[in-house]
Amino acid sequence: MPICVEVHRVAKSYPIRRGWAELFARDGKRTTALTDVSFSVAAGECFGLVGLNGAGKTTVLKLVSTLLRPDAGSVTVMGRDAVADAAGVRGCVGFCSANDRSFYGRLSVVENLKFFGRLQQISEFVLAARIGLLCDKLALGDRLSLPFEALSTGQKQRLALVRALLNDPPVVVLDEPTRALDPIAATRFRMFVKDELVRAEGKTVLLATNLLDEARTVCDRVAVLHDHRIISLGPPSESMPLPVTCTP
Repeated sequence: MPICVEVHRVAKSYPIRRGWAELFARDGKRTTALTDVSFSVAAGECFGLVGLNGAGKTTVLKLVSTLLRPDAGSVTVMGRDAVADAAGVRGCVGFCSANDRSFYGRLSVVENLKFFGRLQQISEFVLAARIGLLCDKLALGDRLSLPFEALSTGQKQRLALVRALLNDPPVVVLDEPTRALDPIAATRFRMFVKDELVRAEGKTVLLATNLLDEARTVCDRVAVLHDHRIISLGPPSESMPLPVTCTP
């Protein structure tokens, strides 16, 4: 299978901010997010990133989605460099986060989707068709006229996935998408990703999760992140390690 996403020897750090007084300080102090991270994802593969909070999972996904730039190394998506051709990469990637707060609460479901679809320059005809198709598949077809703020947590998460899929991207990036869902909603979400996106549509999926069972259920391969680097990479199995730091 051709390589769809390649992360090569990537490093990333952030300035340390201790408060408003130091917001614009440039003392050179930084905290490490990633160190020498490399992996590749084949087209049509579901690739998992597993690790404790702060391991660097979200940073990897933001680099792939062009929301961040690496300090060192390179990221390519569909043969496009995520720094040199960021606009081209954004056209190939749909990003769905569990912490998305960019929807407008008083706008209806369909108004929100039309707004974001137009930002992506999707034609009105194609956008209407995609909204109808995706909302039906994700059981939101009867919620189109409701304001976003009236949706349940599970419905909001499914709506975030609909938005990520509006332009029919070949690569879908999911950042802990089931974190706030109840067990039944989480299971349905995982099955949609595995059965519909990967198997039926052949999309490439990058999934960040804290849940080993979720990674084993959905992913073809898994990279375990610990201390800002990959310590294990391969097919999910019962022996997949996840370090736990204990304090006395």
